[in-house]
Amino acid sequence: MAQNSREKVKNLFDGKPADRPPFIPWICRFAANLEQVPVRTMLTDAGVLSRALSNAHKLFGYDAILNHFDLSLEAEACGCEIEWQDNGTSPSLLTHPLENGGFLSDLDTADITTKGRIPVMLDATKRLILTRGKEVPVAAMVTGPLSLARRLRGTSFDDDLEQGDGDALDLVEDSGSICLAMCRAYCELGVDIVVLAEDTPEQVTFDISQALSSPLRSITNVAGYYNVKTVLLCKLWNEEQLAPVFGMAVDAFAISGSVENGLIREQADSHNSCVSLPVPDYVFLGAGPPSADLAREISGPGVKGLFLSSEWEVPASTDVNSMHDIMKTVRDGNGS
Repeated sequence: MAQNSREKVKNLFDGKPADRPPFIPWICRFAANLEQVPVRTMLTDAGVLSRALSNAHKLFGYDAILNHFDLSLEAEACGCEIEWQDNGTSPSLLTHPLENGGFLSDLDTADITTKGRIPVMLDATKRLILTRGKEVPVAAMVTGPLSLARRLRGTSFDDDLEQGDGDALDLVEDSGSICLAMCRAYCELGVDIVVLAEDTPEQVTFDISQALSSPLRSITNVAGYYNVKTVLLCKLWNEEQLAPVFGMAVDAFAISGSVENGLIREQADSHNSCVSLPVPDYVFLGAGPPSADLAREISGPGVKGLFLSSEWEVPASTDVNSMHDIMKTVRDGNGS
């Protein structure tokens, strides 16, 4: 008997073979395009957001629903001003409240889950769990501590981190408390997965695990208490960072950037970790069919510890036919 999405995802994290790897694309703005609603409307209205994400899943049938992909969410709640564009992009940050110095304690972050648009995301997540959670896992995205600290400090943050600045490291640790509060709130709602997103810039050569290990340990401990799995979604540009990153205490890794998939798989195998095989953006955009390599990786029973995802957020302009082709490849190991 074929496994359903819940069984596939459970087997992934339990280290058991599956009839095929689960496919968990990070979909957000693409759902707005499908629903023909502005991104701003979707990301500020819980009903619109939950409906758009639910309808996108019904159309394609992938194996988990992500509640949003908006790395400005926590930053805005901490005091960053945002700007909405009319071109379907996610909101951009206009200000960084700690750009001229200061500490997270200087900001109004008490009861962070009641601030900004976070209540909208919590409401949308609750709706998804109530309406779809019995048949498909629901994942919640949290901006990672490094990425949140970067948004609060601004352009100097990466240089400060590279130079071992103590205040920058402390800000990452303190930002972890915001991430922890978000994780706990989502876990209390009953999500199945928490996705921690770190969009490390290409020029960063600092060992990010040095800053992330402590806050991530606290987050995964809380998630584990609720029996919720954690995924670190990050961009890596230096293969020397692979081993330290895979040494961190999360349940699975989804790594994009410029590091070769083969090296990522080697580290995953050596650490006995779950890892994603990313589908390139050009495939979603219709510039090429799903590759033979992808079909070969996922074909045949007994695959374990492997899932498929997008490299980062699924492009908003993804071609619908291409998405169907990817799903066909995922289901039967063949391109259309």
